[in-house]
Amino acid sequence: MFSIPLLLMSLTLASGTSLPSKTWKSLDVEGGQTLEYAVVTPADFDRAAAYPVVVALPPGPQTRGLVDTGLELYFEAEATKRGWVVISPAAPQGSSFHSGLDVEFDALLNLIEAEYEIAGGVVHLAGVSNGGRSGFHQAGRAPGRFASLSTLPGLPSSDEDWAALDGLADLPVAIWAGAEDADWVAGAKRAASRLSELRAPELHLGIVAGQGHVLDTSFAVELFDRLDFVHARQLERVAEMTLVADVLDDLHDAADKADEERYFGLFTPTAIFIGTDKTERWTVAEFRAYAEEPFQRESAWTYTAVERHIRLSSDGNLAWFDERLSNAKYGETRGSGVLVRRGKHWKIAHYVLSFEIPNESAKEVVRVVQESQR
Repeated sequence: MFSIPLLLMSLTLASGTSLPSKTWKSLDVEGGQTLEYAVVTPADFDRAAAYPVVVALPPGPQTRGLVDTGLELYFEAEATKRGWVVISPAAPQGSSFHSGLDVEFDALLNLIEAEYEIAGGVVHLAGVSNGGRSGFHQAGRAPGRFASLSTLPGLPSSDEDWAALDGLADLPVAIWAGAEDADWVAGAKRAASRLSELRAPELHLGIVAGQGHVLDTSFAVELFDRLDFVHARQLERVAEMTLVADVLDDLHDAADKADEERYFGLFTPTAIFIGTDKTERWTVAEFRAYAEEPFQRESAWTYTAVERHIRLSSDGNLAWFDERLSNAKYGETRGSGVLVRRGKHWKIAHYVLSFEIPNESAKEVVRVVQESQR
């Protein structure tokens, strides 16, 4: 492995003696720990406007000085020019973001999500050297909280982090490593191979000829070219998920207004609807026959979405969802299913409606069900 003293020497020589001025802030975390972090914002930054945000994890012992150096080498100039917000935390002495500080890092993410308008709704994650190791650790813990992972270089550094690669199958990942940095190149290739097996989208492995552990500062341009690209893709996916959500909202609105044509027009011809009773596995035609009487009323039924989660396939043609619904008669219920893209439109291919049963009530519910089946 690359030694920390050599890394510090190389970074110091590359960055010069003067460090750029940043806005430094601190976060008091429950339990008594204080986390310092630097914030770089574009010129004419408007807190009410949305910006892409990247959390940059620093190299070496991840001190405040190394935060400054990492930002100067790879992040500050390009981020300022391209309109990105960069937030880079320093690890308290004796700790790191790849072998601890999980509670502190989660608190920082919560703060960022609360205080900044994040374009695309999700931050990007990047790291340099030990920051790259930290990036794999933190992304593996909670992949859904990030839009992408970029490391210069980086690799999983524990058995748990290697196992967590399976959870990164939907995350764009880029790994750069100098060709002369043998141990890190081997780790980067191993990680990329596993992610390739998982068919991770937008996977990039760059082995840079003639470079050692500390990549040339020119890679700031390549890093942000990559970030701009995956961010644009993220915005496209967010737009598609909004269209999926609109279809589900339209479904519930059509039922509430007893608009039969609009309601059943949101399904594919071969769609399946599964209701709460064991007999209710219907084709669209069967479901429509069942619903004929309710749709003659002023309102067929009313379900209001109170929580929803949507995921897209890597090719963007399938969407999975689950949603919690409120209903006056049944209280909280749950809907889940699949939508498919048909040209520019999304159609429901599968919908399952179910009751939410507390675990402590499950035995009693099962008893009632079993009695009804006798």
